[in-house]
Amino acid sequence: MVLRINKQKMEKRGVFFTIDAVLAASIIVMAIIAASSYYIKETKTETIDYLAHDTIRVLTNLKVSEIDDTYTTELITAGNITRLNNTILEQIGEFWSEDEMEQASKFASNITGALIPERLGVGIWVDNELIYSRDKPMTKGLVSSKKLISGIAKEKPIDGYTARAILTGINSKRTNAYVYFGGYEGEGNLTKRLTLPSNLIDVKNASLELDVGADFDLYINDILSGSYVKGSAGGGDMLADKWNISSAYFDNFQAGNNLIKIFFTETENNYVAGGHLKVVYTTANINDTTTPGSEKFYLPGIEGFINLYSSIYVPGYLGSMEIYLNFFSNFTTYLKIGNTTVYEGNPEGQETITLSNTTLASIFSSNNLDYNDLSLETLPLRMGIANATAAGGNADSVLVTDVSGSMEFCSASAGWSASGWQSSSSKGCYYWGGRWYWQSRSSTSDSGYIEFNRTDYSTDTYPDLCGCRWNPECEESPTKMEIYINSSKLFNDVLLDITGNKIGVVEYTNNLDLAYVSCNPSNRVTPFPNHIARTKDLSSNKNEIENFIDQTESYFGTCICCGVNEAVDMLDAQSSSSRNQSLVVMSDGEANVECTQQGTGDPKQDAIQAAQGACSQGITVYAIGFGADVDEATLQSMACGGGSYHGATNPAQLEEVYRDIAGEIATVSYVEQIATNATASSSLNYNSYIQINYTPLAEIEHGKVPITTETSRFNNNITQGTLTIPENISIIDAKVTSYSGSKWTDNLVVNANQIYLLSDYGENYVGLGDPYAVQIPVNYLNQGSNDITISTGISPTNST
Repeated sequence: MVLRINKQKMEKRGVFFTIDAVLAASIIVMAIIAASSYYIKETKTETIDYLAHDTIRVLTNLKVSEIDDTYTTELITAGNITRLNNTILEQIGEFWSEDEMEQASKFASNITGALIPERLGVGIWVDNELIYSRDKPMTKGLVSSKKLISGIAKEKPIDGYTARAILTGINSKRTNAYVYFGGYEGEGNLTKRLTLPSNLIDVKNASLELDVGADFDLYINDILSGSYVKGSAGGGDMLADKWNISSAYFDNFQAGNNLIKIFFTETENNYVAGGHLKVVYTTANINDTTTPGSEKFYLPGIEGFINLYSSIYVPGYLGSMEIYLNFFSNFTTYLKIGNTTVYEGNPEGQETITLSNTTLASIFSSNNLDYNDLSLETLPLRMGIANATAAGGNADSVLVTDVSGSMEFCSASAGWSASGWQSSSSKGCYYWGGRWYWQSRSSTSDSGYIEFNRTDYSTDTYPDLCGCRWNPECEESPTKMEIYINSSKLFNDVLLDITGNKIGVVEYTNNLDLAYVSCNPSNRVTPFPNHIARTKDLSSNKNEIENFIDQTESYFGTCICCGVNEAVDMLDAQSSSSRNQSLVVMSDGEANVECTQQGTGDPKQDAIQAAQGACSQGITVYAIGFGADVDEATLQSMACGGGSYHGATNPAQLEEVYRDIAGEIATVSYVEQIATNATASSSLNYNSYIQINYTPLAEIEHGKVPITTETSRFNNNITQGTLTIPENISIIDAKVTSYSGSKWTDNLVVNANQIYLLSDYGENYVGLGDPYAVQIPVNYLNQGSNDITISTGISPTNST
């Protein structure tokens, strides 16, 4: 039995549970014939004996189509009875199996009423469950000759006779087949495989439930089987659509393999973000079409652009694996299972790849995994294009730049560096051993360490600094600021070469309370109350951004969290979640200013929390440490949401870092899971597969028939519910399916057991698969109530 609970989540998210179970195949029907209150002779006893056995023979052999009465005709006309070749017992058993107890009782009453005299009692049980009973009061019987009649006892009913019919085979079984879509499958027309049994009798029903991006035509074995409009069947922006496929198309299905094709009728949003095709059919097969111990997971056919987020599951202990890929691409194409890249290549057109078990075992081993780690786990699967250049930009990126005083230091860390001397003053600035100092020109002694190096402003501590502009003449290398300016202009060139991309700039320092302006102690100001020196709104004008970067100057302290918060505010006001948003945060030192917005009391932790908060909004954060004095630990913790940390100690390295990050942002961008603006044309053949061979946990018991059932949708957000499993059911398969929509299914807990956690495979969800169906190992489910929790998210810190 498959119990399916379907829960719809906000923003095209929904969840349902599917549980395959096995019920006893033997349908036991007992007919008990009992005499009513009158004296019985031996001849009457023998008659009742024959009547009981004859009744059972009639019920076992007489077919529904051979019954000529009004009530049975009404059931057939109303569609309550669909198998006219059923025997009466089979039909009663079918009503029972479908929990149509009232119909089973009425049908049994109608049939036995015509067969068994009214004076006799009768009862029918299926598997010890009473279906119908005609009760009669019982008394003992006597004869005038006082001859004892066998079987009569005081206060006991007169003997009855029991006959039994046992189901040892079936003419037809009604069951379901499913085809699951994604996680996310796109971009382009899709082809899926559906396997039906070789002795298929007929298709009774078929339906499509999909979170689909656009209108489409459905083809079953290359025969047009209807046109379907997004949002026309209960979907819209909140729910997956559910269409019932017309019975006119049922004959398009065939025994064996079926090709199910979705051809989109529009040029955009050609994807399915989760869903399934369900086919209800009858077959004479007791067991399913799969063979326990071996399974071939076929990848979808994709015509357009390969972008697949899905999963696979090994329902036992994995023994071997083989992967066959047949695809077309001119770009770096990869396949990832869990967090392990099992294939990455740069094909030139059509490519056929076979990964043997030996190869795969070695790949997993190099990642400290063995096949036991892959057994009984839902493994995220991701296949896509790594570096296809965008045709039209969709990126909004903000350069978040450290303009603290140390950015004016020479990039070489030792040796004297002369400053520009003020001709009207005997005071001067110099650099030694990694620090700037101020001293009298005629003196060789240090007069004090200068913490801030912008001399438009002076303080009570260093009033004579006014007018002493730092203009180092670095002998070994340019200043850090000069290197940054050149590197960030390269970033500007790469990203804004693509129409549609935009860049903004945020320069952070600190406020330096009570500074003097122009050497005037009476003119006290707070130069940067919000710790931000300058900002430049998002712009696609390359010259405009370059001119702004050219005017970058250094100031005081290092408030990294201030820069990140300001950049996030800029994206919130000037961009949207439909675009590819990113921050490129650069620092040459360590955070030394706190932010009340984060409020941790630690400048470094404030910086980390500010970056992680940005990532929780879907913003990618890249972090760059420049120079020998950077706080790498803090910057590494700030890189998140698919971003990365990069260190650089010389001009060439920093230029390469900015160029690479710009190139990564400029390549095919993924708005959530949708690949946008890609010029790349690629395709995946539907004969691509992952073959797994495994040892099943348990064999299906002989004489038991798998049947399927499912529940209705939950229709709430994060699912926390109870799943009830009846007694006397042997579960062989259990699934939770989730419409994660623009997010990732990332967490499943069953009875306080962590079944699935996407962050186990990595924090960057964009690089990981997204299962539509998450398997529950059956040993985690109990008879009776089961507590279930499932959620979706865009990062480990943002489940929604």
